[in-house]
Amino acid sequence: MSLQQIITKFIFKLPDGLLVRMAGGKRVEVRGRVLEPQLQLVAWNGRNAPPMSTLEPEVVQAAVKEQLAMLEAPLEPSVTTENFTIPGPDRNEIPVRLYKPSGQDSSVPLLVYYHPAGIDDCIAAYEWGVRNAGKYGAPEGMAAVGGDSMGGNFSAIISQEMQREHKPLPVYQLLIYPAVDMVEEFPSRTEFGETFSLSTDTMNWFMEQYLPDDFDMSDPLLSPGQTAELEGLPPAIIITAGHDPLCDEGDDYAKRLKSAGVKVTHKRYDTLPHAFTAFSGFSPGSRKACLEIANMVKDLVSKL
Repeated sequence: MSLQQIITKFIFKLPDGLLVRMAGGKRVEVRGRVLEPQLQLVAWNGRNAPPMSTLEPEVVQAAVKEQLAMLEAPLEPSVTTENFTIPGPDRNEIPVRLYKPSGQDSSVPLLVYYHPAGIDDCIAAYEWGVRNAGKYGAPEGMAAVGGDSMGGNFSAIISQEMQREHKPLPVYQLLIYPAVDMVEEFPSRTEFGETFSLSTDTMNWFMEQYLPDDFDMSDPLLSPGQTAELEGLPPAIIITAGHDPLCDEGDDYAKRLKSAGVKVTHKRYDTLPHAFTAFSGFSPGSRKACLEIANMVKDLVSKL
């Protein structure tokens, strides 16, 4: 651990009132939801950073990688990782990382987890997971899908797309603060449009990097929330963050899945922002939420 990381961890353990004074002196509150002080301090310290939309994608990637290395929690010592590639569309190779716990339970399905790829690669990765799960100590012929932000978007899309194509459905879908609807103007998109760590400007910039010009935003391969019929989809765990432009659409999708008869576990963490799963190294609320989410998955799998 570097000296900077040690100092950072010490600062974040200061009393909440002192952290708030260091971060502008007034608690950040929207809709009666108070942002956790540790996260308010991070937002305050980054208030003068240039918007992502003014930077080149390569610069953003490097900066985010550096920031996450400073803020994320270390890997649990009982977990090992392996990096390799799998076949993708058009003979491309998709880089993947396998996380494997010691004493792995062979009855627990492989989880294919997403964040920074495109939907074609994500579908290919899921189908590879179904074919190869048994090679990695998981039940053969099945896999689950999950992800945060756009990873939640991809997971919801794959669950629907496998149903449309009459292919093996994911065992379950784990959607963490997902973007599911690029058409509807949910109130949270405006009310939390300038909050840490995702702004309207940043979301628009992300879409510009991802989509071709004149793409139909209601296309089910982008907006799974636009799908009318949701019956028969896999069980879902849907997690939303209270300080997030995406919270309303995630909450709405959870309600619609429940109404369609899908088994849903849904929880919103009101004191946390978008991307909180990356902040478990310094944010008590984020770490607690991540552990709770893991237990939600464990509970769901035990009932399958």
